[in-house]
Amino acid sequence: MKYSFNLEWSELSEELREKKIDEHIAYLFENNDLEMYSGKWKTLDDALEDLHLRDEVEEKIQMYFPIYF
Repeated sequence: MKYSFNLEWSELSEELREKKIDEHIAYLFENNDLEMYSGKWKTLDDALEDLHLRDEVEEKIQMYFPIYF
């Protein structure tokens, strides 16, 4: 028997959403892909603490939701 459901970004726990945002920022920082966002960050900690960057990354991540299983 097959089951299917969709997962919305807003249905994820706040903790999981924050973790996914952190992971994406870390990935972008490690691959020098932060240029597409406004601002320059010298360290990963600076990037992770930038609220404007976090909002931009969250908006980008939301584009991939809902996820259908």
